[in-house]
Amino acid sequence: MGVMENEKYMYEVPPIKQGEIFVPEKEVREILKFKGEERKEKLAIFKEKLNFQKAGLAKAQKEIIEKIQENPDSSYKELFEEVCRLGEEYGMNEEQKKIASSAIEQYEEKHRVIEEMRESYPDANDLYKELFGKKPKGEVEVLVGPAVLYIKCHNLEDYEHLYFVGEKYFNPRKKFDAEFKKWADETKGIQLSGVEKFPDLWIAGENVTKVSEQKNPEHESESVFVHEEQHSLFSLFGEQFERNKAFENHLMEKFRESKNQEEKTTALKNHFRFTRKEAEMDAKDEILAYYKDGTDFSEIAQKLYEEYDFLKEKRENKFLPQWMTKNEEDKTLSEKIARQVYNTEYYELLEDSVIAIKKMETAGYEKEEIIALLTHEPLAKWGKVAGRVLEK
Repeated sequence: MGVMENEKYMYEVPPIKQGEIFVPEKEVREILKFKGEERKEKLAIFKEKLNFQKAGLAKAQKEIIEKIQENPDSSYKELFEEVCRLGEEYGMNEEQKKIASSAIEQYEEKHRVIEEMRESYPDANDLYKELFGKKPKGEVEVLVGPAVLYIKCHNLEDYEHLYFVGEKYFNPRKKFDAEFKKWADETKGIQLSGVEKFPDLWIAGENVTKVSEQKNPEHESESVFVHEEQHSLFSLFGEQFERNKAFENHLMEKFRESKNQEEKTTALKNHFRFTRKEAEMDAKDEILAYYKDGTDFSEIAQKLYEEYDFLKEKRENKFLPQWMTKNEEDKTLSEKIARQVYNTEYYELLEDSVIAIKKMETAGYEKEEIIALLTHEPLAKWGKVAGRVLEK
């Protein structure tokens, strides 16, 4: 039994009592009312509860995914009730229930779409053509996972085409050249976040040619399927901001409805800041890790410029959605705002975040205390958190 499965048995008395609701943000605000040794004691209790809850809810998520795999047709009611039952002993709060509810709703919708697609196109060749725009040259097989359509391509050209259609949807400037072909041929499988005709449909493809080269092709094929199926479910239940398609569409509409340059600029800034969030999360983890290991403040931000540039790919790809490039004027403005948000703003955010830590430490807060206070705050809020703490 692993640590996660055994989490509640690691405590003689679980840190979160039966019936208790644990809201980390509320607890932190209460801790800040105390000083000295009393604050340290309460912080230690807080960290124990937080770790207990995080491990417990991760375990609950794992069990829900297993339940879905056992019965993909499980209803929203069944799954949500199970989440609440599992989460109760870990102090699951209302915000966490809302997140779980949203994920289950989206799972139910994706599963429905997949079932309808398979029913509408029982012939694998017809389904391939509907998804990717042309009939396959070789044999294709279709497997249905709880939230993903899995296409096994026995012909290498069919797999390359599947791969390219998915990449083209994500990046309209992608080219089917020798470099892409070489890259695709070496992969055993790929997951697509959608295709042009079905943007909300999750599809995975298997390169049977590559899989057949392995020592045990049948076992390898099964492993690729399980991997892609797990990936789709963990993506659905684990990612919060990335899956917010409605918000992305809202930003697109705001840009299209803009009446002047100022409104367009605002809409573009919001879009690029939204797409920067994942990099901010990665940067936050690195900053705290460097701070914990004793790296000098003057070096932390520099390391993130040079060694951990989480926005490098976005800058180098110069990728802009099609709705930003309808004319040359929009394209020029979009590129300008992207540089501002991905370069100037991002670097300032990193530096301000390090300064926030330094201010808190200078004011007498201990390292573990600072880390606990900042771990669950977005990077962009560190300055405000430091300000509130220093006021106290």
